[in-house]
Amino acid sequence: SVAVMAPWGDRVDWRLILVLGAAIVVLLVVAALLARRCRRPAVVEARTVARALAGAARKPELTEMVRMQRTQRYPLSDDGRSDSGDSFYSCCETDLENPSAARPSRRPVMQKRPRQNRNSVTDYRWLQDFLERVTEGKVATPCCVDVETQESCVPLFVVAGTSPSAMPPSPMQAMLYSARADGSVDFWFVKPEAKNCGTLAAETLNRHPKGKHKNVPARSKDLFMPLATRFSGGEHVGGFTYGVDMVSGRAVIEERLPAGKRRRLLVYFVWIESYRGGRRPMLEGKICYQRQEAGSETRLQPDSAMFYARQYRIQDGSMHLASYQDEELLPSIMPSDGFQEMV
Repeated sequence: SVAVMAPWGDRVDWRLILVLGAAIVVLLVVAALLARRCRRPAVVEARTVARALAGAARKPELTEMVRMQRTQRYPLSDDGRSDSGDSFYSCCETDLENPSAARPSRRPVMQKRPRQNRNSVTDYRWLQDFLERVTEGKVATPCCVDVETQESCVPLFVVAGTSPSAMPPSPMQAMLYSARADGSVDFWFVKPEAKNCGTLAAETLNRHPKGKHKNVPARSKDLFMPLATRFSGGEHVGGFTYGVDMVSGRAVIEERLPAGKRRRLLVYFVWIESYRGGRRPMLEGKICYQRQEAGSETRLQPDSAMFYARQYRIQDGSMHLASYQDEELLPSIMPSDGFQEMV
């Protein structure tokens, strides 16, 4: 018999002990293989980078490979620093200063996330006629008036995406940003007509601090303020300069391109795909604009039939804007359904 008597009187089944021992050995081997498999990509990448650095003096092109590998993994923020929290590529200051080191046109395809906003951009078609007048420079003067001070304002662009919402309760509306005579940017809500939801209500184009058509933001003011601050101050961050061209009446983002070139982005519509209020408000979405090539002496008129978009993020008072290499061509002035997918 395989079973024997133990010194303490119990019978021990050695076959059971052998089976249990073999099972433990198998589990340990499987765990070791899984751990090695999980660790191997990082080890291989580290060895590849180490070899590239070691041979950089003999083969300068390897230095560029390492730089590209780091850039693809950690996109750059608008101040040129790496930010692993960003999923899109923003403008790189070093590329502007060294055009020969600019990234190649063939870039890795970024996987897009499905839409997060329950509101659809196509539900804001009631803004289309107004946006067409803004982009074509056909907005009547005065178009917008501060009812309290009777000061005329110039409409710049519209921000949409946060309404309608259940919490906090809010109807269909959007935020109009306008420039005052002193160059500062103010904002208030615009809404569609109650009896015709496909038409913008003309009375909401004016700023009403009180009364029947009151449209001045209260609790949401802090959420929308960073955009107004950025364009009011004419700030220069990274490769972008924000401001208002009072001659043309347009909100402008001037971008520095490689080889000393410049381009102006004439903003007309901003979509909010996701946002967070509170003490640390955050906005994320896409900016829609027309392009205007800027030379040393003259600026060409924008093509009113060509519209573009880029992804942006506003957080902790900083605005991150995607690079010109991530530009999207829009089929029309109002984006379509797939527009809301983000990288």
